[in-house]
Amino acid sequence: MSAWAPPVGEASRWSAISPAACARVVDTMYEPARITFVDEVPLTDAGKPDRTPLRSRAAQAYEVSRR
Repeated sequence: MSAWAPPVGEASRWSAISPAACARVVDTMYEPARITFVDEVPLTDAGKPDRTPLRSRAAQAYEVSRR
């Protein structure tokens, strides 16, 4: 019985997989990151996200964390 080998021409792609990435795939207890949405971002007249409220909240949080 021969050892498993990646398809011809794909060896470089397969060798780039880190052992940690393989462990995450094999580990049955691995949970992907959870994304939680804090707030909806209003749109500007141009249809783009208005980040001003987010920036002001981030600045306040930064000031609090520096204390």
